[in-house]
Amino acid sequence: MVTTDSRLGTNTNHSLIIETNNYERMRITNSGYLGIGINSPAFKLDVLGSMRFDGTINLPEFATDSASEDVRFLRVDNSGNLIVNGADQFTQVVYEKDCKLLPGGSYPSPLWKSIEGAEFGILCTSIECPARVGIGTELPITELDVRGKIHSSQGIHIGRLNDVELEDAIQVNTAGLEGGNVFRVSDQGHTEINFNGANGDPFRVINYSTDETIARFRADGGADFTFTGEPSEGMLSFNTADDENPLHVFVVTGDGKVWCQGVWVKEAPFWPDYVFHPSYERMSLIELEVYLSKNHHLPNLPTAQEVGENGIDLYETLRLLTEKLEELTLYTIEQQKEINELKAHASK
Repeated sequence: MVTTDSRLGTNTNHSLIIETNNYERMRITNSGYLGIGINSPAFKLDVLGSMRFDGTINLPEFATDSASEDVRFLRVDNSGNLIVNGADQFTQVVYEKDCKLLPGGSYPSPLWKSIEGAEFGILCTSIECPARVGIGTELPITELDVRGKIHSSQGIHIGRLNDVELEDAIQVNTAGLEGGNVFRVSDQGHTEINFNGANGDPFRVINYSTDETIARFRADGGADFTFTGEPSEGMLSFNTADDENPLHVFVVTGDGKVWCQGVWVKEAPFWPDYVFHPSYERMSLIELEVYLSKNHHLPNLPTAQEVGENGIDLYETLRLLTEKLEELTLYTIEQQKEINELKAHASK
């Protein structure tokens, strides 16, 4: 029985060596370093071989009462040192760009992956990876769910890339369309819609509150606009660039009126110069009187009923009015000749 403090050691400048079966198992150097399985320990505890702990390892130096630092992580650095990190330091280590593939080339998904020879990394997932990335939400409903603004200074691509380099600011692609691009905005500001559907419209604007189509461009190239404002307001207008004194070059109001600076009809089929040709036959004034008393409109001009039902062709109406004006001019010339003859006969 030991009733007082006991000592096991040396009182000289020598190490304490413990052996079993005539083989050194443990050594305490004269500097106080303990080596297990090693005869020249370089640390306070230097173990060569495996270790097992069946219990709690306490690191009082890293204990804290702060709720924001209640989690610690152990990691091994490049020198083999076991280091304690807080959450912020751990995040920096995990998401640094120089991350590596796991041995054998396999990797979990998602993973930050480095590219040999490149100064950037990528966040990659496998094709069948069930992972979802949420920004601004803890419950992403798609593979990438962003609840907030998105900024891209190098363009946005949606759809199939087809292994081509992006040349546009925005591209929307689909696998079922020849040529790929359904919608694109170039880096110069050009906008293009490539429509190849059997039904529907390539472009449509809908009023969210009424579900009414405000404007649409049809598949046949036509366009329709629905206007619900005041009749006198401009439904469709083209103006000059002068904001202080804008000039309405072309305006269509809600009541169906068209306002413009002029109408020019190019390549008109023919004009009534034929009235002055010697072979042109026109009615005599007596025949014209009979026609008017019977039909109540000038020859070749539409009736009031026809105009009411079908409207009028402005060019054709102007041509016919010019024809009647030229005929009237010839009637006036003939009448003047007759008047001159009567005056000459009366003066004799």
